[in-house]
Amino acid sequence: MMSFYFKKLTISGIGKPEAVIEFNENLNIIHGRSNTGKTRMLKCLDCVMGSKDFPQDERLGYNTITVDVCTSTNEIITFMRIDIDNLINHRNEGQVIIIENTKNLQL
Repeated sequence: MMSFYFKKLTISGIGKPEAVIEFNENLNIIHGRSNTGKTRMLKCLDCVMGSKDFPQDERLGYNTITVDVCTSTNEIITFMRIDIDNLINHRNEGQVIIIENTKNLQL
């Protein structure tokens, strides 16, 4: 039976520092005070895995969610979701975006 676990969650945006959470293959406990991002993290994982809702607030400037998944054969599969509407809002800032390895890209 094929199994997997979430290895890393990355949230990024143009001109924003990346927010990265790394997981291990055992039990991961997410805890913290109210309004520190626990629910948003779960919504980001849900979004990349197929939810129709993009959980980021466009006022924060984050528009890309990337999740690395590790399979039972230790293969890393990367899933990515981009909030195209938020990305278009930044097009006049002179930024260039390059996406490599699009075989794993999920839009």
